[in-house]
Amino acid sequence: MLVTPHLEQVVRRPEEVRTPGTRFDDVRRLIVVRHDRFGDLVLTLPAVDALRRAYPDAQLALMVRPDLAPLARMVPVVDDVLEVDADRARLRGQIERYAADLIVCISRAAGMSRVAARARVKRRVGTGYRIYSPFFTRTVNERRRAGSRHELEYALSFAHRAGASPGPETFPLQVDEARRTSALEWLAAVHVDGPFVLLHPGSGGSCPRWPVRRFIEAADRLLASGARVVFSIGPEDAVCEEVLDAARAQVRDLPRFNAGIEELPALLQAAAVVVSNSTGPLHLAAALGTPTLGVYAPWSTCGVVRWGPYASNGWALTAECREAARWSREERLQLGEQLLAAIPPEAVADGVEALLEGRNPQLSRVG
Repeated sequence: MLVTPHLEQVVRRPEEVRTPGTRFDDVRRLIVVRHDRFGDLVLTLPAVDALRRAYPDAQLALMVRPDLAPLARMVPVVDDVLEVDADRARLRGQIERYAADLIVCISRAAGMSRVAARARVKRRVGTGYRIYSPFFTRTVNERRRAGSRHELEYALSFAHRAGASPGPETFPLQVDEARRTSALEWLAAVHVDGPFVLLHPGSGGSCPRWPVRRFIEAADRLLASGARVVFSIGPEDAVCEEVLDAARAQVRDLPRFNAGIEELPALLQAAAVVVSNSTGPLHLAAALGTPTLGVYAPWSTCGVVRWGPYASNGWALTAECREAARWSREERLQLGEQLLAAIPPEAVADGVEALLEGRNPQLSRVG
């Protein structure tokens, strides 16, 4: 299979309004629902900020998965964080107790639409084109799976439909001083005393990953150029630990950061460059302003157009392959990692070195 690495950036259009809606009157309590993955939540934050501006006097709650609640509490425009409950009766009670008069359900969840209606939330904004869409009072009629625009912009569509005005995207994230200090103390303890590259080889599983061995090879090249390198290992990335443990000593002994989601943002913010698969930490790094380089498959469902790092200093290497465009879903699952493995480590190392020097990576240096 012939694979050509292609370097690209997201085309950002946050001010584009495709699903307009008038502002609701007398909104006193508002719930924004995004109870799916890490990256989905990060990419929803500009929509949360737009709704905050639209309803400055309302009490605003963000409903998320319990494991992502610590991240939601770092969003200063949010008044309350609600943890979603899988039991519909308890979830209904939770919404009723909050007494919301507007709910904006950015997640695609049939149960939430029915629960919000039965909890008698007066205004309910959610996705269209679904059998449960009539339970919403306003719908966003866009087909996300087409992958024609970025997930951040899909999320903004829900805010616009609920009456928010368009404008440049803003990620309302606040890393407190105590966590910054903790990250710096950890870096000092592992003898990282200057700008460093953070490599995150894990993946949430929704997209193919650049293999861990390729991250190791990129680390070797970066070390040879004099760069400082740190690995970030998530709680579900045991396989990454195993491969790193088998690497040669210089890479095996590199610092590995494996603290929880409460500490990760401070480290991402401190990094000079973050390299990752398409996963939540990459989006969080981009949201915090850190230069990023991600590795992507070529398909619209998980490609750069919809899931690339949404920032002016965010870059993506895509494994372009004419043959792969015709693969079935099963073939993509079986061969996706092999496809991404064809992106050579020198392409990533060259891109990182350019970002460390304050330059844009050049297409001529890839491939």
